[in-house]
Amino acid sequence: MKRLLFACCFLLFNASSLLAQSQPPSKEQFQQSKAQWAKLQKQCKQTYAYTLLTSAHDRTIETRVVVQNGQVTAALMTTKIPNQATQRTAFVPAPTQGIFTMEKIYQDIEQRIWPKAGQNLKISYDSEGILQEAGYERVGCKGDCYEGYRIKDIRLKLGIQERIILSMVKWEQQKAQWNNTYYFIAISGGKAAGYSSERTIYVRNGKVIKVSEVRVNYKTNTSSRRLYTRTERSKTGNLDGFYTYALTKVAPVSPDKKDVYFKTGESGLISLVGTALKNCEDDCFTGYTIARIRSF
Repeated sequence: MKRLLFACCFLLFNASSLLAQSQPPSKEQFQQSKAQWAKLQKQCKQTYAYTLLTSAHDRTIETRVVVQNGQVTAALMTTKIPNQATQRTAFVPAPTQGIFTMEKIYQDIEQRIWPKAGQNLKISYDSEGILQEAGYERVGCKGDCYEGYRIKDIRLKLGIQERIILSMVKWEQQKAQWNNTYYFIAISGGKAAGYSSERTIYVRNGKVIKVSEVRVNYKTNTSSRRLYTRTERSKTGNLDGFYTYALTKVAPVSPDKKDVYFKTGESGLISLVGTALKNCEDDCFTGYTIARIRSF
């Protein structure tokens, strides 16, 4: 009798689970989420950032999208492939690339994704009720068959990462005009480090071809000037490398632990990047001052 009762309860539990799973996504909840987002974007004056997640052919792609005054103004695509170096590309998205404002994403889900997916739509929201995922797997498709959006890390205020991305977009545009051939000055060190280094770095077609350094030794009060060897040049970054440093070494640093710096000049290009210990009375800056970015 106990076995029979247990079996009935088990069947009832499974039946209720299947019924819950078979229930279609709630359009009422979607509309509530849409309304919640409308309130939030009004608060931030339609200026915010979010990350769009995609995958294709063993690649994982994260695209950080910057929206200003209701317009997508910049994006950074970070592509990770097993056993290969991470690729980063900053650009201004075209409408055909499917990188939209959050408002447009809600519209696309409602008008295109949901009608196609029907009950196969997978949809989820974050703790504030904002959309996290909405999409489905195309039936009969082989390979990467997901159609929809996966979203994370929505921020209603642009931070250092977004400021770096906006500057990178300007650099990509300038670099194209110069055919990736230019020079710039990178200054590092300080009295606390015991030295200062001013390097003039020449780049042709993206490759560092010459580095001239003026180095001051504060301990001995001497200075020297020299040209880098081929091996030293190969280890010296072009301006793209300094942007990578900004993204990977400076932007992730918690402002609670250190003061974080990223500044641009009048052209919008990088002029200062680094960190400093909080409440430090001496020269505690670690990073670079970038000056005189010019073509040649």
